[in-house]
Amino acid sequence: IEALDAERLAIAAHFGIAVRTVKEHFSLSFHVPMGTVSEMNQEMDRQGRGGFGPTTIESRYILEDVPFGLLSTVLLGKISGNPAILHESGVSILSAAYGRDLKEDNDILPALGIEGLSDVDLANLSREGF
Repeated sequence: IEALDAERLAIAAHFGIAVRTVKEHFSLSFHVPMGTVSEMNQEMDRQGRGGFGPTTIESRYILEDVPFGLLSTVLLGKISGNPAILHESGVSILSAAYGRDLKEDNDILPALGIEGLSDVDLANLSREGF
């Protein structure tokens, strides 16, 4: 998770955007002392606040987060020159595991038409609109 976060942080930094780290998110959201993600999860478990994972393969953590979260990060990485290799690998591995191209589930990115834009053009569109 921390390696994935490093990719996300590099993309945000390229665009001059300050975002919380995954460690800050865990600490603030789950009210545990700052540490590694593993340490914070272990602390939540010690407190009896361990999470419950999906009970079926039809999970939004895959079917929504991959095409709309990971894939968006991959595209922003390409545009910014900060490849999100781990994010892209996740999209590929999970698509193979599900036996379908999860990229095809994202109907928003093609409609926006931002693939192939430069980082400057994307920044301008973000500020001024389409």
